[in-house]
Amino acid sequence: MSDLSAPRAAGGIFRYGLSVALVALSTGLTLLLQDYTFRTPLFLPAILLSTWFGGTGPGLLAVVLSTLSINFFILEPKFAFSFTLRDAVHLAVFLFTALIISSWSAGRRRVEHALKQARAELEEKVEERTADLSRSNEQFRNLVNTVGGIVWQADAETFRFTFVSEQAERILGYPIERWLNEPTFWKDHLHPEDREWAVNFCVNATAEKRDHAGAA
Repeated sequence: MSDLSAPRAAGGIFRYGLSVALVALSTGLTLLLQDYTFRTPLFLPAILLSTWFGGTGPGLLAVVLSTLSINFFILEPKFAFSFTLRDAVHLAVFLFTALIISSWSAGRRRVEHALKQARAELEEKVEERTADLSRSNEQFRNLVNTVGGIVWQADAETFRFTFVSEQAERILGYPIERWLNEPTFWKDHLHPEDREWAVNFCVNATAEKRDHAGAA
């Protein structure tokens, strides 16, 4: 438990500390730029970022700290908590806006987290499926290579081999690499007197989707 609680506690300190730091920064900038900006806009990004990076708790803390900071440092009289009717209305509007922004940011954060989790799960399933297919292909190849004959696969239009079992080299003597790497390997090794007929027969049978084992 202690090994897990320490990083969790450190993460909590960082998230809530970030809220305090962002609100403090917003307060300082608002005081520095008070002649050029309104009194509350700079606090809204602080709330947005606090919620986005910290979650709902740090976001609500930023809302509370921002409201208190505006009342104490920004509104007249400064450096004192006062709740006149005008200030109360102003703070209520700000608080309502801040809560909406915090809620929106928290919702977006949850959506982003859900999408990342779904993407990670999908990638994991794809990796598992790829591993399963790889094992299946390996088992298929091992089975095919034990058959006492030549098992092959070729492109139906070019007649270029895409797979030839290991028995081909044992039976016919040609290395598997030649079967796969020479585009016209099959045509080149037909008997010259049968070459034209055999090629035409396979081309026509393929075009007509007929069994290549049939007679011409």
